[in-house]
Amino acid sequence: YVEDEGSFLFDANGTPVRMVGVLRDYSHKMKVQELMIQTEKMTTVASLSAGMAHEINNPLGVITQSAQNIERRLSPDLPGNIETAKKIGVSLELVRSYLIERKILTMVEEIKEAGTRAAKVVVNMLNFSRKSGDKKDVCSIPEIVARAIATADSDLCNEEGCDFR
Repeated sequence: YVEDEGSFLFDANGTPVRMVGVLRDYSHKMKVQELMIQTEKMTTVASLSAGMAHEINNPLGVITQSAQNIERRLSPDLPGNIETAKKIGVSLELVRSYLIERKILTMVEEIKEAGTRAAKVVVNMLNFSRKSGDKKDVCSIPEIVARAIATADSDLCNEEGCDFR
């Protein structure tokens, strides 16, 4: 990025005899400007990720809690479950056997695991979006690297058995 400016010097007859000019290099200024634009974009992304994280967290909590409640409502260890099963005339053991046979309890467990993974992504988004400020603190480089790898792993590995590490 350069700007040039010039003019001719003329003799008494009006004939150009010399050219005088300047060439200004704006490369550094443009790089700084590009860096400022990129920083503004990152600030916007951080702000959006914070809002998204909070919006995702609420339904995620409902999903995870509902899966946990399904497991509790099917537990043969809770007296309320046994009483309700007797009251409506079904065997809780038979209901559980059906759910196991149809792999429904496995699906509930997978919902809980997916909810836990999604919650970790939300925490990472919130951590990313927080302003770091000028405060200096002791930190663990291996822990930071592990978190970065875990975030990249969850973002980049969508196939089962994929390990970004």
